[in-house]
Amino acid sequence: MLTLAFAACENPASPENPGHVHQWGQWTRTTAPTCTELGEETRVCALNSSHVERRDVSIDTDAHNWGEWVGTVTCETAGSGTRVCANNQEHIDTDDNVQPLGHNYEWKETTAPTCTDPGVETGTCTRDATHTDTLTGGAALGHSYGAWTVTKAPAPGAVGKETKVCARDSSHTEERLIHFMEMVQISAGTFTMGSYDSQDTGAAPPHSVMLGAFSMGRYEITQEQYEAVMESNPSSFTDEAAGESKDRRPVERVSWYDVLVFCNKLSMMEGLTPAYSISGTHPRF
Repeated sequence: MLTLAFAACENPASPENPGHVHQWGQWTRTTAPTCTELGEETRVCALNSSHVERRDVSIDTDAHNWGEWVGTVTCETAGSGTRVCANNQEHIDTDDNVQPLGHNYEWKETTAPTCTDPGVETGTCTRDATHTDTLTGGAALGHSYGAWTVTKAPAPGAVGKETKVCARDSSHTEERLIHFMEMVQISAGTFTMGSYDSQDTGAAPPHSVMLGAFSMGRYEITQEQYEAVMESNPSSFTDEAAGESKDRRPVERVSWYDVLVFCNKLSMMEGLTPAYSISGTHPRF
């Protein structure tokens, strides 16, 4: 005769009729034993997770919770040392050849990040406060500019400026030109281009050219405008004359190449795409 035995779940409504036979899972360690305390393992019934069985795990005499080595050993050099178990201070370990402990840094922000530079964190070793290290902290914050403010009103033939200031650092500013030149609209039209002079080898025969509408500066480029863009003034007529301002005089002594550079730089300052590409002495529009 074969006899089978089952561990059955209790059925509170009918104790003599168990709800089901347990289907236990694997034992899982939920609390590790130490040198002074028992551990615990549990297993759970696959049919009802509220059915849990527990058992003790024997004390592990080697499961110490050691503190720091204290002695001649340091972060960087080997030496002798003693350490005490936090679970039981009667458990003491000694060693005459403890290897260097290494640094145990506690990190703290010592320089906050700015608009343009990342922060700096400094680590101080808990084992020896004279041992420190630094690393890059928080990323640079970037500028937080306010609204544009007119700092110099424009006038015909004169440069106007707008400035915006960073809320994080008022020494960080940006400037842009406003209404740099008074412009007039040129309507689309057709004109004749070329030369009837056969000796003029640099000109094509007369032919009709059609242009679309475009804008042109009402006035010649002044010395002030040129210097604001190029940061230099090549003009020779720079003396102040009675009733005149040299800044309002037209700029002179500029080459064709200078003109193209001026136009491209002015485009970039006004947030536009430069119109000219220059390769050697052959500019292209």
